[in-house]
Amino acid sequence: MTPDKNLIEPRFKDGIQRWIEYGIPGGGFLDCVLRNDLCGAIGAADSSALENIPHIVAYLYNDCPADCWGSPERLKSWRAKLCNA
Repeated sequence: MTPDKNLIEPRFKDGIQRWIEYGIPGGGFLDCVLRNDLCGAIGAADSSALENIPHIVAYLYNDCPADCWGSPERLKSWRAKLCNA
């Protein structure tokens, strides 16, 4: 399977967009992906979510601000930035 940001399921893309724009957490699976917690993401995923991981990562890497995902610290900083804007 080749990662393709265009194949991301709308529920994940919408959740990421809410996170980027408003700092609204996306839920267990998506929050783990955003934190770069692969073990947590796999543990929280349904079968469709598992299949979407490569597409979600491609979308994050290609279309999302680098400072809004990738570690717990980045998520905390991103949320603080939105709340103080």
